Amino acid sequence: MKRIVIALLVLSLSIISLSAMDSAGSTFSGFAGIPVGSKNYQGGSWSGSGETDPEHSSDAEMIALISFWNIDSASRSKPFTISISCPNGMYMTSISNPTFKRPFEIEFNPSYSDGGTVRGTGFKLSNDNPVYQFTMTQNCNNMWFDVVVCLPVKDLGGGNYGMDYESDRLTVVENGRDVVYPLVEADDYTALVTIKIEHDDLAQPLELLIPFSGYYKHDTTATNHKNNSTYFVAMDVQTYPEAKNIDLGVSNRGKWISVGYLSFLINGQSLGGNPPNKAAIFLSSSPVATVAGEEFTLKKDDLTYTDVLTTTNSIKFEVQLIGDDGSINAFDGTDSFDTSKTTISALPENFVRLLDDSSVNHTVFRDPGHNSKNMYNRSYNGTMQVKIEQSDVTLAAGKYEGDIYVHVLVEK
Repeated sequence: MKRIVIALLVLSLSIISLSAMDSAGSTFSGFAGIPVGSKNYQGGSWSGSGETDPEHSSDAEMIALISFWNIDSASRSKPFTISISCPNGMYMTSISNPTFKRPFEIEFNPSYSDGGTVRGTGFKLSNDNPVYQFTMTQNCNNMWFDVVVCLPVKDLGGGNYGMDYESDRLTVVENGRDVVYPLVEADDYTALVTIKIEHDDLAQPLELLIPFSGYYKHDTTATNHKNNSTYFVAMDVQTYPEAKNIDLGVSNRGKWISVGYLSFLINGQSLGGNPPNKAAIFLSSSPVATVAGEEFTLKKDDLTYTDVLTTTNSIKFEVQLIGDDGSINAFDGTDSFDTSKTTISALPENFVRLLDDSSVNHTVFRDPGHNSKNMYNRSYNGTMQVKIEQSDVTLAAGKYEGDIYVHVLVEK
């Protein structure tokens, strides 16, 4: 029997070059469920031993696999330009408490293969060093990067690190100085990461847009801080400045205003090619997916719970998502999840329903190192817009606020 799992909580793009050098890139499972308080995510060569060794990495820490093959001698002498960009810097930030954040780094571990495998020396990109020039060191026709998320923390020596689980305080070293980041208990730490790799012999750059999801739980047992993802799902919402400075004057009503960008990603579960779960997204005014809210409304921020809403202290609005694929999904705030619906296809048509092949990204790795393996994921990327209700009534002067909750449903 099908079931739908609810999550309240972003695109993976694979580009295959048509030049002599071939390339492929796909997300891996480590982008979701990142334990931002872990002291073991320090990178290092892959060992498969889990998240208990700060000197080695595992699949749980691997966010992407990027591969190149048919590399001739002329291409080997030219550098790859590898860069990382994030809208708000390389930080995982709590959506509900944005003053709480922690820095992260991305490590690239190269491997070479013309039959056997030779491991190369890895390198990290960070806020201070977001671009790296990489040149191959082996005379091989095939190479790939295991791309790993790293969570920097001060090394105190003797196997001790600067993560105080009693006080929820993280210490890192930045530019030779100790910097303390307090952490809050939350499961909505996110980041939006773009990996870009350029080479003279690639027809176009290879790019991956990867949302991160993570959590922090007040737990003094260090070994409990591990990846907690079950479905390899992540979502990120980047809020535009307009979201906090909308003109509510009469002349600005009835117009669609872009207020943010939403990115969602759900991965297949292995390099073997398992398809990703079907999923759906909807917006409402209720923080609980199964409880219907009222229509979206902006309310004067000094109103009390007992104050009556009027046309001069509140105004309704609509929301729509415009997908990068041109799709439009509209919401008035009253939508909810009917638990009697057991499949994504049974959900209302105004929901973003990721259930067919058009929402699946398929990446094929044909280099000898991965033996024609397949990777699949589903993704959605779209712009969030709001439209203030058309009205000639003048609102009372002041600040107005309204909430939009984004709900994710995953078919199990």
